[in-house]
Amino acid sequence: MCIGLVASIARGFPADLLRAFSQCHDRDHIELVDGEAVGHTAALQNLDLDIAFLVGPSTWPGCDAATLWSERVSVLMPKLILYLAARG
Repeated sequence: MCIGLVASIARGFPADLLRAFSQCHDRDHIELVDGEAVGHTAALQNLDLDIAFLVGPSTWPGCDAATLWSERVSVLMPKLILYLAARG
């Protein structure tokens, strides 16, 4: 899987999260590509990228888009006791 990221998020939390996900799923090759929005949309249209995370306008010709967040981002996890119990 080839994932495009723009510079403003390529070095932040989303990129770190994707890298961690990639390490946990090492049998699935995930490549992160840093670039500009216009280049990523062209790569998506040419099927050179599978998905791209962009900031700014959410409408791009030839691409489906979904807004992931517009405010603060939160991460939720089960309480430690429930997590440990489930893991055995």
